Amino acid sequence: MLENYLYWQKKDEIGLVVKSFLDGVIDGEEFSDSIFGLRYGRMKLFDQDKLELASEKLKNFQLDPRAHQISSFLSFCFIECDYFDDDYTNPDFYNLIEKAFRRYQEILDEE
Repeated sequence: MLENYLYWQKKDEIGLVVKSFLDGVIDGEEFSDSIFGLRYGRMKLFDQDKLELASEKLKNFQLDPRAHQISSFLSFCFIECDYFDDDYTNPDFYNLIEKAFRRYQEILDEE
């Protein structure tokens, strides 16, 4: 649950990285590095914030139900970057990320 919360907090940053890749602002290598960085940063935050779980701050908060889907999206990007390592110009890589990003946007638009 905390992991999903941390991903949810980064939803705009995740979207910006993906959009930058799809718009050609950054290349596949930069995209991959950014995705790995977001995931690593989340893991680091998770280790720091585990201690707060028992605190009053997080005891009663309500997690947005879409947070799990955002977490899944970042994990998907991470796996695809790993799979297409050194082949980021492959059209299949771009198409997979683009299709997943459309779903990501739909998730964020749900209220």
